[in-house]
Amino acid sequence: MGGGRRPGAERFPSRLLGATVAVWCALAGAVQAEGYRFAALADSVGGASFGLTGFHLGPWPLDMVPGSASGRSTGMRVLGAQAGYGFSVPLDRGNGATADTWLELGGSFARAQGASRIVSRHEGAGGLSMNSGQQPDGIISLNTQIDLDGALAEGRVSVSDPNGSSASIDGYAFSPTGGGGKITQHAFSPTGNSGAFLALTTDVDAPSAAAYGVIYDPSGFQFAATGNVEAAQVDERVSESFAYDSHNALVSTRLSSAGAWSVRLRGGPTLRHLSRRSVTATGIEIEPTVGGANLPGIELTQSDRITARYLGAIAGVSLSRALDPRTSLSLDLRAGLAAYRGNHRRRAMVAIGALGSGGHVENAAPIRGTSGIGSLSVSLSRVVARNTVVSLGLSGEHVSNVPTLRATSGKAGRKLELGSRSMTGMSFSIRLSRRF
Repeated sequence: MGGGRRPGAERFPSRLLGATVAVWCALAGAVQAEGYRFAALADSVGGASFGLTGFHLGPWPLDMVPGSASGRSTGMRVLGAQAGYGFSVPLDRGNGATADTWLELGGSFARAQGASRIVSRHEGAGGLSMNSGQQPDGIISLNTQIDLDGALAEGRVSVSDPNGSSASIDGYAFSPTGGGGKITQHAFSPTGNSGAFLALTTDVDAPSAAAYGVIYDPSGFQFAATGNVEAAQVDERVSESFAYDSHNALVSTRLSSAGAWSVRLRGGPTLRHLSRRSVTATGIEIEPTVGGANLPGIELTQSDRITARYLGAIAGVSLSRALDPRTSLSLDLRAGLAAYRGNHRRRAMVAIGALGSGGHVENAAPIRGTSGIGSLSVSLSRVVARNTVVSLGLSGEHVSNVPTLRATSGKAGRKLELGSRSMTGMSFSIRLSRRF
C-alpha cells in the first residue's frame, strides 16, 4: 500500500478551522446584536496552568494467541503532563465595574506515555499462532506425535514471492524410545522479499516433541507452533505515546446568584486533536532440547499510529462561592457533541534472528462518527497579590467515542479496522491567572 495521502485528507484540518471560525464569529455576532460591546482590553484576564494527567485507552490488537491470553490487560494507561492557557475578554460592563458576559478563549495540551510487558509460556493443550497483515501466499503444515515408539516432529513450510520465485522446507525429526535421543534442528530459506523457516525439537526422555513454522512475504506474516510448545517463551512489550489537544471559544454569562453561590452559563465551539503512537514487540524464544544448540529468536514488531480530529460544541454551568475574602471554591460541569474523523497506519516487521527479515504496511479505512464529551472540574482559588490568583484544580473528562484498532476476519482474510471505544482522563493542575 502506498504512503500517499488520500484526496481530501489534507483539506480536513482547514475545514475544521474554517467551521470553528464561522461558529465563533456567529456567536460573537449574536452577542453584539443584543447590544453588548467590547470593554477595554485592560479589563481582560489571562492565565496559564501546568499539571499532571492520565488517560485510560483501548488495547492494541496483539495477534499472538498463547494459552495465557486471558492474563492480558484490556487497556493501556498512560501518564504525563498537561499545559493549559486561557484568555477572557469582557463583552459588557454589566451593572457595575465587573462584566457579566465574557468571551473565553482557552485550551490545553496533554502529553502522556505508557508501557507494559508480559512474559509468558503456553499452558494447556493446543499450539501457538501469530500473524500480521494478510495471509502470505504459502502454507505451514506441522505435526507432532509421542507414543511407545518415541517422539516425532515433522513439518513443511513453503512461500511464493510476488516476483514468481518460491521457497520450501521439509523437515523430519524422530527420537526412538530407549535411546535417550534428543534432536534440535532448524532451517531458513529466503526468496526475493519472502522467506520460510522451520524448527523441530524432540526429547524422548521428557518425553516432548514440538514443531515451529514461519512464512512471510510483502503482504504479511504468519507463525504457527504445535506440540509441547510450553518450552517456548513469549515476551510481549508495548510502549505508547499519547497526545490530546483541546481548544475552546466560549461565551459565558452570569445569572442571578443562588444563595451563596454565583452561577455562570457558557457555550461555544470546541476543536480537539488526538494522536496515539504505539510500538508492540512480540518475541518468541524457542528452547532447544540439545545442550549447546542455538535456535534463532522470532520477533514481530508493529508500529501503529491513530489520529483523530474533533469539531463540535459544548455548553456548561459553573458554580462558585467565596470561602473567605481571598479564597473561593468553583465547580464546572460541561457536556457537548462533536463530529470526528479517525485514521490509522501500521508498519510491521518480522525477523528470524539474524537470518532474514521482511516487512509490510497496513492502513485501516478512515472512520467517521459522533462523540459525546463530558467533563467535571473542581478548583480552589486564592488571591496571592493584587489582580493575581493561584488555583489548584482537579478535573476529569470522558469522551464516548475514540478511534481504536481491531483485527477482523472475513472472506478476504484477516484485516485491520478502526472501531471506537470510550476514553477517560484525569488531571491535577496549578493555574496562575492575572487581570490586566
